Amino acid sequence: MGDCQTSNFHTRLWEAQLLACFREQGLLVTQPHLSPDFQIQNKRGAEAWIEAVTANPVEPYNHVNTEPEAPPEAREEIFFGRAALRFAKTIGNKRDKGYDRLAHVQGLPFALAVADFQEPGSMLWSREGLIGYLYGQGAEVLEVDGKTIAMPTLAEVLLGSSAFPAGLFSDDRAPELSAVIFTNACSIAKLNRVAVSGTGAPEGYRYTRL
Repeated sequence: MGDCQTSNFHTRLWEAQLLACFREQGLLVTQPHLSPDFQIQNKRGAEAWIEAVTANPVEPYNHVNTEPEAPPEAREEIFFGRAALRFAKTIGNKRDKGYDRLAHVQGLPFALAVADFQEPGSMLWSREGLIGYLYGQGAEVLEVDGKTIAMPTLAEVLLGSSAFPAGLFSDDRAPELSAVIFTNACSIAKLNRVAVSGTGAPEGYRYTRL
């Protein structure tokens, strides 16, 4: 429980949300080994392993009341810029751990579950960066024959001097990953609503959802 009082609070928050999500779907959730974080099984006995990970900031900030930073304005930056690079490094670090090579994981589906905390307010716009990294694709809005349509844009590398490869799922470079689970809603506000919706909120408090 010590991590809930330190800079790792958001990581524990994400793990708790995943646990609740899996159980609500009727899955058996266990932790028979130190890693990965979760073993899940359905009613037919099929199993998979999930490792939880958070995209963290370069410089720590207060996750509760820090003012949001401005999102990127250019679509290319949204899909292939700093958010995509942060997701790439986060996923890359976990892949380097070699969880799929553990004896109890080999031959079974293995997924990374990613939550975003990389910048104040980045949950509002960072999803496109994950899409840009995983598939090497973005989108631009065009007017064609009087209709507004989305046209795909492609990228082989992410923006920046590192020229980090884009399109993790566009070829066979990550065969060990069955999926990447993602949320942009692992927030303190969501945690607070659990007590309210469960009729367990303390008396004398008012909760407002904006």
